Amino acid sequence: MDQLDRASLLAMIHQFQKWGLFLNQKDTFTIEQILSTLTIVPQHHYVIRRWLKILTENEYLLYEKETYRYTGISVTDQELQKEWKKARELWDHRLGSPLISLYFYQNVEALSALMNGQQQATMLLFPEGKNDVANALYRESLIAWYLNDQVSNEVVKIANNHNHKISILEVGAGTGSTANVVIKKIKNSGLSNKIENYLFTDLSPFFFREPNSLYKNDPWVKTKLIDLEKDLHADTLEKGTIDIIIAAGVLNNVSNIVSVLKGLRNLLTPRGILLITEADGEAIQILISQIFMMEAARDARKQSDTTFMDRVQWQAAFKEAKLKLLRVTPDSGHKLERFGQKLFMLTH
Repeated sequence: MDQLDRASLLAMIHQFQKWGLFLNQKDTFTIEQILSTLTIVPQHHYVIRRWLKILTENEYLLYEKETYRYTGISVTDQELQKEWKKARELWDHRLGSPLISLYFYQNVEALSALMNGQQQATMLLFPEGKNDVANALYRESLIAWYLNDQVSNEVVKIANNHNHKISILEVGAGTGSTANVVIKKIKNSGLSNKIENYLFTDLSPFFFREPNSLYKNDPWVKTKLIDLEKDLHADTLEKGTIDIIIAAGVLNNVSNIVSVLKGLRNLLTPRGILLITEADGEAIQILISQIFMMEAARDARKQSDTTFMDRVQWQAAFKEAKLKLLRVTPDSGHKLERFGQKLFMLTH
């Protein structure tokens, strides 16, 4: 993970140098000078700010007197390729699918085009409209396997502890990376008769083809279009009726997390459980890839100029939304903590 972070940070420096910035340790630039120099679309200006912040935190840049200065030497194409070759060799078949490290590297190669809008980030994640890369990213890594297993285990426990059929809502279910594991665990545990419905929801009907095909013989699995930014507060779903809500890697895509958390809380039954899997702190690889599919947030992340919330911000958000944190994993000392992703289990 350290090598993957290093390769990603060097990719940012290399890109700045391709733009004619930070070529030596003497040059200093203000944020205004940097943004005026670049040929990028305005909606990606906040990405540059994120880069400057993370590079400064990792001591690749020095920030003083409102200017940035590079602390290293020029990063050649050959050096960057070498660093990524090493990162990919360490990742592949150890921490996850080779498609994942290839995806990150393809984003590095396309950074100029991503920045100026010539390359759509979604086309890298869903090449030719296929889900292979996205499935690998969300399903085929150690942390994805672990978190999806933990979520499915919690769902089974909750179902076993209820003496009535339960309703499950998954928001932003996307490629079904979590849903497929949960539904399989439900069926393998002989609990299908205890599920009133598993509502597979997303913003786009593009993701409904697979669940509609896979679960055509499971009438309790249903699909529904849900916009988390609008529908939770518009009576699209009946309040107080959902026993389990799953939000796997989706909340950091909304502009105001607290507002969405409040909406989700209102949907829960009195004993209802909210299961959230999310990044806990800044994820450096996302800053060179999926960030180009995201928009600048309008909540605590805007104040801290970050893409993802850290533990303190999550706890503050839970408190503001009047949610009680029951469990978090992997926590301090766990071997998978370094991935920076967590399962948060909450209730009223």
